[in-house]
Amino acid sequence: KYVHSKTRHSGELLEMLSACKPRPGVVRDRPSRFGRDFKSAARAARASSWVDSEKSIQIHSGSRLAFGVLSRTSLLLATVFGRDAIEDSVDERQRLSITTQYQLRLMTSLQARALKERDDFVLLTCHEGGTVTGVLTVSRGLSASGAINYRDAEIFRDAHVFSLCNMAVKEGYRRRGIATSMLRSAEAHVLKTCSDERSSIVMVLSCEKYNEDAQRLYEEVGYRLDDAWEDPRWLESIERGAVDVSRRVLMFKQLQR
Repeated sequence: KYVHSKTRHSGELLEMLSACKPRPGVVRDRPSRFGRDFKSAARAARASSWVDSEKSIQIHSGSRLAFGVLSRTSLLLATVFGRDAIEDSVDERQRLSITTQYQLRLMTSLQARALKERDDFVLLTCHEGGTVTGVLTVSRGLSASGAINYRDAEIFRDAHVFSLCNMAVKEGYRRRGIATSMLRSAEAHVLKTCSDERSSIVMVLSCEKYNEDAQRLYEEVGYRLDDAWEDPRWLESIERGAVDVSRRVLMFKQLQR
């Protein structure tokens, strides 16, 4: 822990290791605890870069979700998702009031899902310097992704399905690999907790159709677009004659054990 707190990059750690040479004439029958700790640190330094960033990612189960975590994550979600919904003409005081109301609704929604789904609901948070910089939720089934009408699709039959949603990264911390690290952490957690090896595991998410940056991010980590799925909420708005819902696309990834 001391080594990792004092070194920002794995290269610095390897330089420290190379500088630690034994004194002449000193022979040890077995490595000291100090030497063993440095060897462990060296192995960690040789790991891939996303593992280093993953150390700041925390996983919170729905059955043990603290109020402070709910408060901080809902504020981040309200700030990120509500930014486009608030008009530019609104002054700062009104903007704060709207964001607070949105935060309370999100907090209530997350708490309700946590109480209902218990350990089938997981919230991931990324921390940097004491600040929550990213959030992602994972739920068992298709309901959270809005694709419950698609449960009879061939890829989901006899499979353990998990939905990813509420992906958000704080402004000023983007394009640092936070979203990728949270996705990989979520997949690793699902693989670890899903003990039934006879069935496949499918991760599902939905995003806005014209959000090309988000789709590109998901494609880079192995998610594929399902062209056959139609957004039910968007179709319903079409039938009402008022397109007031953003059209979404469905993406999925089959995990390899």
